[in-house]
Order: sequence, then C-alpha cells, then structure tokens
Amino acid sequence: MHVRGEDELGVGKLFGLACRRPVVSGVLLALLIEAVTAFNWFVLGLRAVDFAHLHAWATSGFRLHHGYPGLGLLVVWLVTALVRSLRGSPWRGGFLIVGIGLVLSDAVHHFVVLKLVTGSTEFP
Repeated sequence: MHVRGEDELGVGKLFGLACRRPVVSGVLLALLIEAVTAFNWFVLGLRAVDFAHLHAWATSGFRLHHGYPGLGLLVVWLVTALVRSLRGSPWRGGFLIVGIGLVLSDAVHHFVVLKLVTGSTEFP
C-alpha cells in the first residue's frame, strides 16, 4: 500500500513551517483569520463595508466574502490533484491550506460567531 508523502500532496513549507498535515494547518489558519476578523469587528468596530471600496474595482461593487476565494483555491487544488503534470507543483499545499483557512473562517464567522453574538448570520 502506498502512503502519500509530503511531495505528492504538494505540501512543502509554508511561511517557513513544515506543513505535513494541511488540514490541520488550514484549521489553524482559519482560527488566526477569525481572531483578526473578530478583533476588527468587535474591538475596533470595523465592518466589511468599511473596506468595500478597496476591492470594488475588482468585484464591480459586490461584497465579497473571503470564503468565495477560498472555494476557488480549493477547486484549483483539486484540479492540480487531477492533472498529472501539475501534481508536483510546490503551490498545491498552499492552495489547500489557504483555501481551507478562508472557507472555514468565513463559515465560523457568519454561522457561529455572528449568530451567537448578534442573532443574525449577516450572510446575504
């Protein structure tokens, strides 16, 4: 039986840390992102609408939840897993880790934190 190694997963080093368990790394990244988001939201009083002007040129004015680019990165990771010539890409592990981090942090923020604190998911 063949066990997938670090190189096959495309998981090398990310930010100088060995990432042998990309799902765990993605969850840790999600916790970090949510901590920053919660700090901005609850301590500094900053909301997503306060930053909408920064990416309005790229989104045609639509509000973009960070979970959507995360889903895109997960799709890219899946494609690189399916296409043999892309399997050795050093970026694969990063796509998986950042994708999981973005999707999970957005879901936790809306469906756990905001629901508990405000009673609303504030998710259109």
